[in-house]
Amino acid sequence: NRFKNLDLRNKVMLSLMIYQALSCAELVRLELSDINLEHGTVYVKGSKKTTSRTLQLQPKQILMIQRYIDEPRKNLLKSETNLLLITQRGIGETVDGVNAMTNQLQALYPDRSLNPTTIRQSVISNLLNEFKKPLEDVQLFAGHRWPSATERYRRRDIDQQRKLINLYHPLK
Repeated sequence: NRFKNLDLRNKVMLSLMIYQALSCAELVRLELSDINLEHGTVYVKGSKKTTSRTLQLQPKQILMIQRYIDEPRKNLLKSETNLLLITQRGIGETVDGVNAMTNQLQALYPDRSLNPTTIRQSVISNLLNEFKKPLEDVQLFAGHRWPSATERYRRRDIDQQRKLINLYHPLK
């Protein structure tokens, strides 16, 4: 990054997208009071589409967020705000700013679509399909109001379905 104060901020944003599956809107609404470094949690406010929730931070995130709050955030701050993520101009980060930051990383993954939405979707999908987490736990983690919103991330095992069809189909 060409601005040294934004480097750690961008790492904080990416880590919150990857480990807590936060959306752009949730990221830009985060306030300092939502981060509890002592307990290692982040409180995510609800919206029309999502429920509020408290998520665990990874140990490496706690130190990174603490360093960001102590130095770069103070250097970036131009007016009094409780928002966690600050731009180079000293104001609260916007959804467009988060998208622009991830667009800069697109060159690292030319064969994939990289944006905050696809990051969130892949985290939710991996929890369901790779780590075999229960649907209800992933629903709470993602903040989905309805189980059907989480269910659509579940991949169907085609081989298993084929075996069941062959086993129970009447024209065997």
